[in-house]
Amino acid sequence: MKTNTQLDSKESSQLESKETREQTGIDLKYGSSDLKILPFLSFQVVAIFEESAKQKHDSIGLDLVPRPPLVVKGDFHAQPFDAETFDFEFSNVFDHALYPEKFVGEIERTLKPGGVCVIHVSLHGKTDKYSANDLYSVKPLVKLFKRSKVVEVRKIDGFGLDTEVVFRKNKD
Repeated sequence: MKTNTQLDSKESSQLESKETREQTGIDLKYGSSDLKILPFLSFQVVAIFEESAKQKHDSIGLDLVPRPPLVVKGDFHAQPFDAETFDFEFSNVFDHALYPEKFVGEIERTLKPGGVCVIHVSLHGKTDKYSANDLYSVKPLVKLFKRSKVVEVRKIDGFGLDTEVVFRKNKD
């Protein structure tokens, strides 16, 4: 498999989940402490956290608008959590990041070594009026992750987002 800096959008869309899982040994039944960086509606937040509770995961959401007790107030450019707190982080708001380097830096700071990060993005332009940056390939996103490797890239259909990129933080 190519290194993360060698992926382009055509190649990344051709990666197959089964092949990637066999090569990396990733188990997508994530760890016990999860962070969701997401601007979902209240009913979606409740559904996500109910599922996490069933799986016996401790989960917390982060948003500029808190929804206690499930979502705390915070800026994803400066997460209010200690280093190496989470086994798993998910975000569908990379396009909203005014400072993509800070956004990714905070994910890598708060993710435990060996932890997994899943990011949903659109490779076909703006998804909504809050988009601050556009991607036309996964390559620029991959380059931002300095302490993680790409595990999987696949097409999805999720609220205007068309690509899922999975990273695993190096165990250093």
